[in-house]
Amino acid sequence: MLTIGQDCETRWRGESKLAIEAGLSRLPHADNIRALQEGAQAIPVSQRKAWLAGDGYDDHRGDIEAFLHDRAGTPFSDESGNYLGAAPRLVTVSTKPRRGTRKRIIAEVASLSGLSESAVDNLWQAYRRFERESQDSTET
Repeated sequence: MLTIGQDCETRWRGESKLAIEAGLSRLPHADNIRALQEGAQAIPVSQRKAWLAGDGYDDHRGDIEAFLHDRAGTPFSDESGNYLGAAPRLVTVSTKPRRGTRKRIIAEVASLSGLSESAVDNLWQAYRRFERESQDSTET
């Protein structure tokens, strides 16, 4: 289960990363967004809840808001420094891989492992449950 599940997850995460890169490359100023995103993704998963509750996340959100205001041409704050509210959300970048990716990954892994596609699908689902349960037990 671990070998098949990790292989499928690695492929899925690679496809997710490609989807993000494709979405970002279509945006003007993509490097700024990418740098902000990479900073957030650099936080280890085990530390993200604490980061979200702390000043680091507030700073990150402020940087994103400032960038979005700058891009939209709207002011971030008034003359006395008071925050004027959220910037217009002009775009959304999906992290979801293209349709059919999961099926393709299952077929590839099944071919490489000599297992049936349904067995690979079941093992991948079992691995994801195992991964969730492992994270839940380490966070408590």
